[in-house]
Amino acid sequence: MKRLTLCLLAGLLPSAAHAQSDDAPREPRRYRVVLGAEVSPSFPGARRMPVQPLWDYSIARGDTPFAFDATDDSPGFTLAKIGGVEFGGVFDFQNGRDYRRAGIQGSGDTLELGGFAQAMLAPWLRAHVELRRGINGHDAWTGNAGLDLIQRDGDKHVFAIGPRLTFGDARYQRAFFGVTPAESAASGLTAFAPDGGIHAVGANAGYLRQFGRHWGLYSYLKYDRLTGSAAESPLVRAEGSRNQLSAGLALSVTFGGKRS
Repeated sequence: MKRLTLCLLAGLLPSAAHAQSDDAPREPRRYRVVLGAEVSPSFPGARRMPVQPLWDYSIARGDTPFAFDATDDSPGFTLAKIGGVEFGGVFDFQNGRDYRRAGIQGSGDTLELGGFAQAMLAPWLRAHVELRRGINGHDAWTGNAGLDLIQRDGDKHVFAIGPRLTFGDARYQRAFFGVTPAESAASGLTAFAPDGGIHAVGANAGYLRQFGRHWGLYSYLKYDRLTGSAAESPLVRAEGSRNQLSAGLALSVTFGGKRS
């Protein structure tokens, strides 16, 4: 749900075009901010599930409902919409591998930059795909794809559920699931060089309930099952988990727009 459009960003800046349209004022903006906590694996394949901050934001105009975005979409912005398909940029942060086993090397945290494409196949069905590249840390390609079945009553409540696929190239798989010969000798685990491809399949469900003009409740539950090379990793079997569960709960506050 963390998505802005360039139109909204442009609306924050004065311009001659705005001056020319003073006689046709636009609806005021509404803002929704979400703050709470979540538990999720420390990194792909991890068994530990620390508590982390959960945040989100949305912007709409007037009484128009906030646009739908799934709870696991990466933060980003819309660049264009062509033939019903929306394109834009995304970013994400990925914690590095940090197994507490002697001989296993960690990896640095990563800032991932990339893009997304999505389409509303029906008013109740959305398809979404992301592709991101780590610019440091794992320095690899990764991404995800999914469908969302949506049931909503404006902003009063929004429920969505759907399947997910997560994938990465061989460099990404090695960064989180691989065991080098040197690590094998130091840790006693079998050396392992995973291939690229799909490394997790699962589902995500999100629910937002508005209790009044300003306050609401935001929650999600996500489950991924490691598959392919990731599931075969001796490191995951010994120190991690094939089952990847995440959950979050937060309060939302909406402000701006028309005054009562």
